[in-house]
Amino acid sequence: APTCWTSLLEDAEISNFRWHDLRHTFDATLANNNVPLPTLQALMGHANIRTTSLYLHATDEQKKSAVDLLERAYA
Repeated sequence: APTCWTSLLEDAEISNFRWHDLRHTFDATLANNNVPLPTLQALMGHANIRTTSLYLHATDEQKKSAVDLLERAYA
């Protein structure tokens, strides 16, 4: 698999991209579309949900929505 992966990246002229980046993209895309953390854990095959949470990063839009929610709550 690594040889095939390396060949694909070279053919596409893509550098600094790892097989693991696909897992991160998979998890982050689903998380950003409100897939529950336990579901992500199962799909990723993680025994510990903390491992799954390492892949999650708040987007600027998510942070803004959270601040907007607080502003509405205390307005």
